[in-house]
Amino acid sequence: MTPLPARSPARSPGGHPSLKARIETLQAELAKLEALAGGHRGGLRVGARPTGQKLKAEFLKMIRPVTHAQRKKPRRGSKAS
Repeated sequence: MTPLPARSPARSPGGHPSLKARIETLQAELAKLEALAGGHRGGLRVGARPTGQKLKAEFLKMIRPVTHAQRKKPRRGSKAS
């Protein structure tokens, strides 16, 4: 096995300063986005299903009179008896 070549003395072990700054900026942005997403995810956890079911039930109650009236209404082109 051949030994690896030595690193160039021009580069510091910490990496290029502008890359390091960019990484820190991206990590800060990621932390902000994770915090923002955490607030949105909170509604999707355990309590979300009953709330969704409750909203569906309310919606169906609300549209029931409309759908009932549409069923009783004679269709276009049909003869009234």
